Amino acid sequence: MHILLSNDDGIHAPGLAALANSLKQIGKVTIAAPDRERSATGHAITVYYPLRVRQVPYADDITAYAVDGTPADCVRLALEALIPADDPCTLVVSGINKGVNLGTDVIYSGTVSAAVEAAVMTLPAIAVSMVDDRQSALPWQSAAQITSQIVLATVKRKIDADTVLNINIPALPYHQIKGVQVTRLGMRRYKD
Repeated sequence: MHILLSNDDGIHAPGLAALANSLKQIGKVTIAAPDRERSATGHAITVYYPLRVRQVPYADDITAYAVDGTPADCVRLALEALIPADDPCTLVVSGINKGVNLGTDVIYSGTVSAAVEAAVMTLPAIAVSMVDDRQSALPWQSAAQITSQIVLATVKRKIDADTVLNINIPALPYHQIKGVQVTRLGMRRYKD
């Protein structure tokens, strides 16, 4: 299994690092993420200037690229040009985002948009976010462990290529999380 990771918090985000370290235990990992934070960019793509890509040092056995574009740009560029055709990705995972993506948040979310771009390109995808309850240290490893279990379950069930799962994980230690519940997307409205 070859997994492409992306996000909207940037190449140096702690959620991305935790996810990469967890997922490399179950498959090959390549990262293509924005060179800086690109939260709330929605499904924007870059059309009026050339994208710049640089390979950045990362953990062992992980190839990582920093892209000066949006999360959707990162996924499209990785799948079309950065990843060799003889070693294609089988799944895209975007996250772990700092802060939830609930209801209409998914319209604005760069995290979810990276996953949606994968589905547009006919790959199954998972967007992962964690509740940011303003605690000083978020349990990134806990969220990464849960994500790895969900990745294995989705591969086993062979989810459709145009499917996007949007997962929100509470900011709790792993042993305090009681399980997974499938729900429908709700509405979330903001004022001011």
